[in-house]
Amino acid sequence: MARLSAWVGPWQPFTGSGIASFASASYSRLVLFQGCFALVGAASLILSLRLAWVPPIEDALLQLPENNAHIRAGQLTWPTTNSVLLGERPQLAIGVTPTGGASLGQGSDVQFDFQPNTLRVRGLLGFTDLAYPPELDLPLSRTGGRAAWDAWRSPLLVAIGILTVATQFVAWTLISLIYTLPVWGLTLVSRRSPGVVGTWKLCGAGLLPATWILFATLLLYSKRVIPPIGLGIGAVIFLLTSWGGIGGAVIKLSVIQPPTSSELLVGHAKKPTRSRKLVPKKNPFTNGTES
Repeated sequence: MARLSAWVGPWQPFTGSGIASFASASYSRLVLFQGCFALVGAASLILSLRLAWVPPIEDALLQLPENNAHIRAGQLTWPTTNSVLLGERPQLAIGVTPTGGASLGQGSDVQFDFQPNTLRVRGLLGFTDLAYPPELDLPLSRTGGRAAWDAWRSPLLVAIGILTVATQFVAWTLISLIYTLPVWGLTLVSRRSPGVVGTWKLCGAGLLPATWILFATLLLYSKRVIPPIGLGIGAVIFLLTSWGGIGGAVIKLSVIQPPTSSELLVGHAKKPTRSRKLVPKKNPFTNGTES
């Protein structure tokens, strides 16, 4: 444990001095910390999905008809004409409107409504219709739907986790590039500049703890501790936290001291000249030499 603490040292992105240390650290160290934070973020997202979105899907599977229900060739086939709500939780609801008439009432933040030719996705800001792909062959009977869900649930969650890790790396890179110019200007004004590359690494480290705030708000939302607007508030807190950490890191950077007057005088002093030793040269017109 002591060896690990000595290796980590001040290079941890939770304090101003720790974030500032990344300006002089290697790029591999920054990538290592980003990978650890990205894995925790992906795990938080998958946990949120299992808490808020997976339960209504599994509830809907229990309400599927025994047979004669599927989506094939871009068309929904359903045994009855009645609209039915298959599964509902505060975050997600799943329903079917076989005739495409009046949609089901929305009681959840997001609602998937299977209609004859489209999947209607309703949210807090409105709805959109997504046409079924012509090559899609999705069984919606109880046996077939359950078998398809059991086969694709784990690979789907793994794919979401990998995509979340990759998205975090791309987002950190782009946001760091946006932050680098103003932060580098601030370090130049305060005579603490670690260079453009050092400033970029500093910004990348400053984003790491702020990212966890986003995933923390997502977990709180999945448990219904906060309303959907809490996700927007979490994004604002993310911006404030990232800039606060980066600002604290700039303060912790070492100040570049200007040269003193004596150093300037020494630097401009005339360098002593070396004495040249006379070497006798041979006279081509005589047999002797002359100096």
